[in-house]
Amino acid sequence: MIVDRLIAPHSKLGFVRAVDQERAATSLGDVLGLGHVKDREAYEALDWLLARQARIENGLAKRHLKNGMLVLYDVTSSYFEGRQDPLAQYGHNEGFALI
Repeated sequence: MIVDRLIAPHSKLGFVRAVDQERAATSLGDVLGLGHVKDREAYEALDWLLARQARIENGLAKRHLKNGMLVLYDVTSSYFEGRQDPLAQYGHNEGFALI
């Protein structure tokens, strides 16, 4: 799912369709030997990651971040457009985090 996200971001269902042996949009499923991919398998993979999220994040931070390092990342999943509300000015993206 991570490799697919880097190649061409999809929804979870879009990922399943992109790598499924019968409906593949790329050779990724073949290269990884995924065979027939079921929708529930994509969600089970996310459940697996969620159960290990804190350990994974802490391990990556310990390995790659120095004390006091500033990390910026975009968590935007939508944007606003409009003329009335200042937050809805054309193309204004809302949502980033500082750690």
